[in-house]
Amino acid sequence: MTSKSSNWPNHTYGMEADALTEVGHQGFLVDAETIAAILCDYTTHAELREAVRTEFTRIQALFGEYQNALQNAHPKPEVPEPK
Repeated sequence: MTSKSSNWPNHTYGMEADALTEVGHQGFLVDAETIAAILCDYTTHAELREAVRTEFTRIQALFGEYQNALQNAHPKPEVPEPK
């Protein structure tokens, strides 16, 4: 099953209009049901909570490296003072 709430690109007037149609209603319904199912599993399975905690800790440990890589890839430009 897939979920989409619009036939238009994100953040367009077409997407906004689709929100009030069947595609918008069905997309949001599938999204809500999916989130509810995930939360139900998360709250009722301790092993899932532990896996999420472990993954979060690993990602958190790498965040500094990620920020440094971004700084190296996109250095802050030197902009001269206006005259």
